[in-house]
Parts: sequence; structure tokens; C-alpha cells
Amino acid sequence: MLKQNWVTSHSGVKLPAIIYGTAWKKEHTSDLVVKALLAGFKGIDTAGQPRHYNEPMVGEALHIMQQQGLERESLYL
Repeated sequence: MLKQNWVTSHSGVKLPAIIYGTAWKKEHTSDLVVKALLAGFKGIDTAGQPRHYNEPMVGEALHIMQQQGLERESLYL
């Protein structure tokens, strides 16, 4: 499992040093986000561009992981 390091931005925002990008994952988004979270990623980039990102499927992945005990507060989205 990946040991996630955190950094603090110049404006004081704490975020993971490495963030998993969800662009161009299409119908595989949910499964790949679950795999990224299980691998130790704590940051997920959804970017909110419907053409390239599937935010509802990121939500599905977060719901799956919540049922396994992952707390939303432990993530950076």
C-alpha cells in the first residue's frame, strides 16, 4: 500500500503530494478510483469537466469505500 505524503500549499491548504486523476477513465472510473484508494491514494482529481471526467462514478467509488470504513474526511477531492 502506498504511504501518502501530505504537503501544505502557500495558501495553507493541506493536500496529498500525489493525486489520482480520473480523466478519460469513462465507464471504468468507479472501479479505478476504488483501486487507487485501496492502493493508498488520498487525493482524487475530478476537475468537474463532464467531457473528460465522470463525477457520479467517483461518487459511486466513494460510497463503496465508505461501506468498507473509509472516511470522507480522510480524503482530498
